Amino acid sequence: MEVRRAPRLQAKHKFSKRPPVIDYLPHPLDLQDEDTPNALTYVEQYQRRFSASFRDHWNWTNKLKDRAYFAELLRNAQREDRCLRDEKVLTWRKEDIKMVYDDLIKGYEPYVKSLRENGSSIEPDIDCVWREDDFLDNDGLRLKLITAMDALRNVFFMNDEWRLTSDNPVIDFINPYCWPIVYRRSVSDINDDILVEPPKANSGHGVHKLYSRKFCWLPSEFKVSPDGKSTRITSYINNLALISQERLLYPILAKIFTYFVPMFDRTLADIEGRKYLCRRVRSPPDKPEIWKLSATTYKRRWERLLAQFQNGERLQENFDSDSSEEEPEYEDEDEGPVEKQPRLKPPPRKRYIKVRELALYRRKIGRRWEPPKLSESTGLKGQTVKVIVRLMNINLPPRGPKFATRGGWMTEGVLNERIVATGIYCYAQKNLENPRIVFSLQIKETSNDKDWRLAHNISMEATNQEIGATSLKDNRAITFPNIFSYRLDLSLQDDDRPGYCKFVIFHICDLNSQESNL
Repeated sequence: MEVRRAPRLQAKHKFSKRPPVIDYLPHPLDLQDEDTPNALTYVEQYQRRFSASFRDHWNWTNKLKDRAYFAELLRNAQREDRCLRDEKVLTWRKEDIKMVYDDLIKGYEPYVKSLRENGSSIEPDIDCVWREDDFLDNDGLRLKLITAMDALRNVFFMNDEWRLTSDNPVIDFINPYCWPIVYRRSVSDINDDILVEPPKANSGHGVHKLYSRKFCWLPSEFKVSPDGKSTRITSYINNLALISQERLLYPILAKIFTYFVPMFDRTLADIEGRKYLCRRVRSPPDKPEIWKLSATTYKRRWERLLAQFQNGERLQENFDSDSSEEEPEYEDEDEGPVEKQPRLKPPPRKRYIKVRELALYRRKIGRRWEPPKLSESTGLKGQTVKVIVRLMNINLPPRGPKFATRGGWMTEGVLNERIVATGIYCYAQKNLENPRIVFSLQIKETSNDKDWRLAHNISMEATNQEIGATSLKDNRAITFPNIFSYRLDLSLQDDDRPGYCKFVIFHICDLNSQESNL
């Protein structure tokens, strides 16, 4: 099925129910029903999780050729995925293995190799998320950033107005909540005598908008060169008021943003191509067929299936029924009276695995992963981009609790800023165990059917669904759409020592939104 284009392009179609012109990319606060995806099935959840985990291995394109290594990873994944809501269910059928392996060998691997041939080290992560490792290792920029942030930190803590309590793990050196635009009080920098007015309620969508009528984050203007190889900051960055700070940090932030441009281009192209709607398998029927499979039979067939994959053979093993492999039972012949036999121990109870249809494989509604189609409408090259900058440290004290984003799931900004994508660069971390960022996405209404709940691994009351996670490795940068809510999960590796994680964050406002052009 052809993936539909962005909402503003979709509006030009003959049968679209949208207004004639839509100038916006999707935003979580005014997401239309046709822009809201269906829930992921449990089958697709573990398929995506395995694919993302495999591609996070070092030199994964070469490891993909080692079928024995791949089969061992499948064996470990099946061991973890077979327990669903206190039930043992059948996972990793031949269709799952074929779909995941084909996705890697025919989709991801050729594109990543083509990027590397062109000197780029960016890679796709989960759908619509892009990453790059060793982000600032080439030109000493990372050391300059660390030195500049140490200088900013000294100024930050010398000012009593900025002191934070010791129990707050988050330190925002540049915080968009501090000194924002105050409507009807802040003065425009273009015309000194004009006060900034709140956005008009009528924006043409025909639905209720979630705007702030009092405040708005102040974006900065980043002018990207036509070739995308340089960036110039042409306006004030909020909360970097001193000239010394401007001279120290502006060139560093401009260069870091330049390195982000290729990833932002691909994330925005994924949003425009509506890749977040892609579903590779359908939901199962309302009343799926359920049968039992003995654990011994299942294990025997599972090993045969892995052997077929490892040998490069056609995958033929299935788990439809174990009746053909049951040992035959023989009736004793009637040979007269039977002498009383000593009582024997009853045979051990057989363990069974519940087999049910968790997905429909034959009716795929999405093709395998495909690279984004870069376009001028969403590309940042040659554009003046509205960017909200944030510099943030998270400090974890010894024997402190695990850090999770305050308030749970986070979505940046409101419709005033109309943030469509975010870039996060982790430039330093210490004593953290597998730090990661977890994503969720708003979904359409769920069903009340208990089988539906099991097939999608989600509660019937849920309005959002977790769709994947990305490791926040040291010196790694990632970009993701703002329609993804996110949560930071950080914990100490050694509980007796403190730990920290330091970030540079860029929020991109919609290029086509007049509301963010302040």
